[in-house]
Amino acid sequence: MKALRCVAIVGLAAAAAPVMAQGVVNPSYEIGPNAGSGWTRVHTGSSVLNGWTVDKGNVDHVGTQWLAADGSKSIDLNGNRHGRIFQPVETTPGAEYVVNFALSGNWGGAANKKVRLTAASDTQLFVFNSTGNTGSNMNWVNRSFTFTATGETTKVFFASQNYGSFGAAIDNVTISAVPAPASALALLGLAGM
Repeated sequence: MKALRCVAIVGLAAAAAPVMAQGVVNPSYEIGPNAGSGWTRVHTGSSVLNGWTVDKGNVDHVGTQWLAADGSKSIDLNGNRHGRIFQPVETTPGAEYVVNFALSGNWGGAANKKVRLTAASDTQLFVFNSTGNTGSNMNWVNRSFTFTATGETTKVFFASQNYGSFGAAIDNVTISAVPAPASALALLGLAGM
């Protein structure tokens, strides 16, 4: 009977283990070109932002021009036009994941900065009002986005929805798995044993 109980506990523990995504490479954009006290423009096709690829338009890799949400660098999704960056992450088909990131905006141009986050077949528009932002106070806010993976690798895209030279700013990107409901039930079963 004890052996059967141990097998049941091990089986429930395995079912309760969350599906994990691969960690984000360079989540705060610290590894990349030397942005110094200003910024460096990164163009389509470039992968100089370790882990990230610019696949549309261009972006600015911002140094100490403004305070980052995490570390000392961040991304303005508009260089001199709207840009898009992505990173592929390992996923489990059918599993849900949450993307957490810091959002702000360059204080130039239109006040409302818009960024579309897309992963697999899920997409969401985020808007940030940059009124009052300064180099020493970017008013960063934390935002979340949930997607369901459809493959073993999922590209996570951040795309500016503003035209011109002043866009949404992003930093501190993390991705984690959402525990499946069956996992939660298995954990309850373990607690009962």
